[in-house]
Amino acid sequence: MIPVYSKEEAARIVNQNKRLDEENQVLRSMEKAFPKTLHEKFQMIEEMKSFFSIELLCRVLEVNRSSYYKWNKKHII
Repeated sequence: MIPVYSKEEAARIVNQNKRLDEENQVLRSMEKAFPKTLHEKFQMIEEMKSFFSIELLCRVLEVNRSSYYKWNKKHII
């Protein structure tokens, strides 16, 4: 039997699916090994921010955006 969802539940599932697809796309695009240290994660965000949003990258790499921006401010050439 096929489950029946309310419009709200269906919309939530669609949004969740979209978010997971975006996160998977980020992970697939990482050519190097997954960054382990916080510094490596910030460097990865810096390298990939022209392809993905900083918000998405921070979510996938499990770092706070504010921490990334603070790090970035200190490392501007």
